[in-house]
Amino acid sequence: MKKLKVFVFLALVALVTPLFFGCGEATFESTPWVASESSVAETIAKLDEAKEFLHDVGLPVKFSTVTTYDLSKRLDDSGKNVIVREETTTTLYYKSREPNLAEVKTKRSIGSETLSEVTTLYDNDEGKVYTTSKSFSGEDETTTYRVATYSKVDMTFNKILSQTIYTAKESALTSVNQKTFNDINYYQLVSSSVSPESGLAVLNDEFAESATLYDDPKLYQVFDKKHDYVLNYSAEFGVDGSGYLDYFAFNYSVSHSNDTRPGERSVYLKVSSTTRLDEYGQDLEAPSEVSDKNFYLANTFVDTVRISGTYVSYRDSLSSSYNFVTAYKATDGIFVRTTVYENGIAKGDSKTYFYKKSGSGYDMFELNIREQKYSLTTYEPLLLLFDYSRPFYTKRNNDYMFGTSEKYTKLNIRDGEIYSVGIKDSTDWYVTNYGVGMGEFINVNIDDYTFV
Repeated sequence: MKKLKVFVFLALVALVTPLFFGCGEATFESTPWVASESSVAETIAKLDEAKEFLHDVGLPVKFSTVTTYDLSKRLDDSGKNVIVREETTTTLYYKSREPNLAEVKTKRSIGSETLSEVTTLYDNDEGKVYTTSKSFSGEDETTTYRVATYSKVDMTFNKILSQTIYTAKESALTSVNQKTFNDINYYQLVSSSVSPESGLAVLNDEFAESATLYDDPKLYQVFDKKHDYVLNYSAEFGVDGSGYLDYFAFNYSVSHSNDTRPGERSVYLKVSSTTRLDEYGQDLEAPSEVSDKNFYLANTFVDTVRISGTYVSYRDSLSSSYNFVTAYKATDGIFVRTTVYENGIAKGDSKTYFYKKSGSGYDMFELNIREQKYSLTTYEPLLLLFDYSRPFYTKRNNDYMFGTSEKYTKLNIRDGEIYSVGIKDSTDWYVTNYGVGMGEFINVNIDDYTFV
């Protein structure tokens, strides 16, 4: 009788317990994937259609992305154990259903330590992209400002979104799974070993090699292509009943071997990334526009021409008679070509010079490139005093000063262009062009020349 009472009690507990604790609700993780009847190509097309749908609707949208890089030491004990986390928000803002502003903000950190913050703003009305980059090292903070022009045809909002939401190419993907949860259709693209012409073999070829992977990890990179192999790649996305891309995620891992321990493999990198649709609609707040666009232009000019392998072309007067001067920055000095113009017509041959950095000044030489000879010169152009290595100091009207109040290089900007350059208490030289390249000086080495 005692055993019967215990049995009845347990039976009652089994019946009553679900009333208090539920039967176990289904979750996204507990809902199983099943093989899809859609092909890889059809599924990729669905993803592309979902991204294009955002543009067709023309409503502002905001996505948030979290990406982690879980790095471990390699078999030879190189590298380090570190987890890098990236948080990205992508806002695509439409005005009257037309692409207006797009903003991508990314914060990278290790634990509680912030490594960098980058904000990129695409102004689609003017076709320019403004980038603010902050890097942190201890208590030190460095900020750079850049502006560049982009083609509104080539750089669509769809492509901006695809910088975050993209998969491996079709030939690297081998199967498709799908499931439905909370009225959202989810698809999973998987890469597995099939043949040397498809699957993981193709996927491995897509990955780039990076010697700085442990210090600056990026997507689709490995440390050593000879010994590394990508494993377990899959990408997932969800589309709601309205056609909005609601969710996107992908993950993969990378194993490696080495020559001293053949046959042994160890996973040293695990990457996972998840993107979710945060909000959409007219109530979404627009990204803030850049308040001083000329400031970005001034910094871009300075950051460009301070690097070796770049040039700036000037004219020293706006009259019809002037000197046209192009300065090419080398690692150890400045190459210069000058041409005299009278009434707008070049007079005589151009002259070439090399100003070799020496202490706080320059050793000055005139070059004969054709005969590979050089000699001393007294020609000392004003550009030798333009110092682009100094940080930004202050702004006055349309002038942007780099240096100090006692000694600065001044940039004047007009109509969205670098207009002139000068120093304190000097006349201005007028900028006609600047960019990357060494022109005729690309292979010139004064050590190979004969001193006359």
